[in-house]
Amino acid sequence: MKKILNTILVLSLLVLVPTFVVNAVSGTNSNTGTITISDAIEGKTYKAYQILKLESYDTEKSAFTYTVATGWENFFDVDKNGAGAAYVTIDAQGYVTWNSDKQSSDDMKTFAQAALAYAKANSGIAAISPTTVNGTTVKFTGLNLGYYLVDSSVGALCSLTTTKPNATAEEKNSVPTIDKEVQENSTNKWGDDNNASIGQTVEFRTTITASDGAENYVLYDKMSAGLTFNEGSIVVTFGDKTLAEGTDYTVSTTTEGYTFVITFTKSFTDTLVAGAEIVVTYDALLNKDAVIAGAGNPNETFLKYGDDTEENRTPTDTTITYTYSFDLIKTDSSNKLLAGAVFSLYDANGKVIKLVKISDTLYRVATDEDTETTTTITTIATAKIAIEGLDNGDYSLKEITAPEGYNKLASDVKFTINGSNYVSAMTGDTWTEEDGGVHVINLTGAELPTTGGMGTVLFMVIGSLMIIGAGVLLVVKLRISKMNA
Repeated sequence: MKKILNTILVLSLLVLVPTFVVNAVSGTNSNTGTITISDAIEGKTYKAYQILKLESYDTEKSAFTYTVATGWENFFDVDKNGAGAAYVTIDAQGYVTWNSDKQSSDDMKTFAQAALAYAKANSGIAAISPTTVNGTTVKFTGLNLGYYLVDSSVGALCSLTTTKPNATAEEKNSVPTIDKEVQENSTNKWGDDNNASIGQTVEFRTTITASDGAENYVLYDKMSAGLTFNEGSIVVTFGDKTLAEGTDYTVSTTTEGYTFVITFTKSFTDTLVAGAEIVVTYDALLNKDAVIAGAGNPNETFLKYGDDTEENRTPTDTTITYTYSFDLIKTDSSNKLLAGAVFSLYDANGKVIKLVKISDTLYRVATDEDTETTTTITTIATAKIAIEGLDNGDYSLKEITAPEGYNKLASDVKFTINGSNYVSAMTGDTWTEEDGGVHVINLTGAELPTTGGMGTVLFMVIGSLMIIGAGVLLVVKLRISKMNA
């Protein structure tokens, strides 16, 4: 009992736990130690590991004698490349002295993390659970006096403290947060929702705000069936640096139940401090299976951190991408449906919109993957026509062909989609004002007067008879004249 660890307590508490004041006491090893953690995070798990055994102590003289606790021998064994060997010197009697060149705050942090990794990797080292948990106060009692590593499931900042016999510690880890956003293409602004056409690429952004003790950060993302993830689109930035896949993080697209999973490496998360932001951007195509209006097309994200337990995850953050439809109702002046009208649909920039004909009554906006597309919509006499998959914006219908016997429209039919469908409740073949939708009317004129009417025919017949009669009369007169001569 001739060596002391007179620096361990001061150094560890400066970095990892607040300084506390105790009255001068002395004693020898016993099972009377306590550790109380204030400001614990409710619902999280706490564990303690005894690294060194405190043989005797005198706080007034700052004198402490330690030996290696059972199970930790290899951790401090220089011949076995033990991670703790660089921090201490152990004499022939097994007493431990902290090395003077390993006293910085970074040294203490690295030591604590190495010790935790060793404890978790060795089943022979038993974790000690708290005796009582009361809200945000966690207490360990009946501890053998010694130097303890206190870990929480939240993160990697571990408290190092000596029970002599009592110690207090404060939770230094905090909980990370995420903020998921989607970009509205019409304004380039980021928010919780956006509007898009089927076939359009949608941009997403998730910002992770790191916490103290960042550890085991894994980002989970799940897209609905209406979104097709572009696997090559992920970009991860940290400040002005673009992180390297394989070095700073890995991506999996085969995790069951998720579109992709990003796992950040320990070497990267060890560099994080509270408030640091990691920004993940990626994109997806709004595809043919997109939900039209209604619940929209969600994209969900959450972050797991710390120990792999269900309570160590952020709340799920969700964005929603909406797309819309309109019903085309083509009628005559009495609001009866007309067949055979042919239209093309144009966007606000005058560009014709390619469509896929699903049926006689349903068209949708085409994607680049569609091989059979059309730029025309043909009406029928028995039902309205629905066109699905449109972004918010201004549109126009140009009549290419009018129904037989009807005048072609002189100008385009313009309408605007703004956050809802143009749905019609029409069920028969006659539209009413209450039915809604985009109503387009064709007109026909009355039959014009024609030549060759009955009066003209009669006139011609009578005229012909008079001419014939005159001719006959002339012939008769000529014959009578000859006879008289």
